[in-house]
Amino acid sequence: MEMKKNLFLLLILFSSVQLMSQTTNPSKASFQPGEKLSYKVSYFMSSVRTDLAALEMNTINVPGKEKPIYRLEFNASTFSDMDNYAKIRHTYQTWVDAATVKPLIMKQDSDIKGHTQKSKYSFKYKTKTAEIEVESSDAPTIKKNIVIADNTLDIVSLLYYLRNLDYEAYKPGKTIPLSVLFLERVLNIKVKYLGKETIDVEKQGKKVCYKLALELDNDFVVKKNANYLWLTADNNRVPARISANFKEGEVLVKLTGTSGLKN
Repeated sequence: MEMKKNLFLLLILFSSVQLMSQTTNPSKASFQPGEKLSYKVSYFMSSVRTDLAALEMNTINVPGKEKPIYRLEFNASTFSDMDNYAKIRHTYQTWVDAATVKPLIMKQDSDIKGHTQKSKYSFKYKTKTAEIEVESSDAPTIKKNIVIADNTLDIVSLLYYLRNLDYEAYKPGKTIPLSVLFLERVLNIKVKYLGKETIDVEKQGKKVCYKLALELDNDFVVKKNANYLWLTADNNRVPARISANFKEGEVLVKLTGTSGLKN
């Protein structure tokens, strides 16, 4: 069950306190409403690959607001031949300020072989708190507040925040310290820019990408210093590949399709 839980967490981690004062601010937006990204999630153990799940990411405009708001949506589901092993149906939605990519509300709805859970995080920046409510099918409801800072991110907004950074202005070795609210706790991470690397992308051939290392301050869910993200080195900065390592093996998330790109 622990292995299944870890795989599930990676799907929403995607691989994914306060932002440090030296944190780089988002530059030109790399995405727009109507964008759809598709991925395949695979697991490697003892050199054997197993294709686990499909992951879809959508950017949706929220009309009727005083300022532009986007709803960023992740949908993950295991392939039919994997459902007997670890059936997963998961939706992760975050409403963000379109200009800053700061999260306003996060909602999570998951079903793992009949174990269901609904979560809601409300980010209250004026009071520097996040209101958390978690309802599970086999556990008491959790309600609590956690201290956050002006620019605290969640897992979904973290990925889109990283897409908006200007890596052409960075030298390899540049480190960006961040903090993220995930699983009812604050995680400190460091994102290190490693330079450009050319990788194979399904249906697109070879693509030059910005390679990032994501380092956690401890082994929480994944190993703290063995996780990588590749973003296409163009104005869309699409996540093309993610590699994350558990003690049991490696999970690889690979881009399989795109539509509605901004640039």
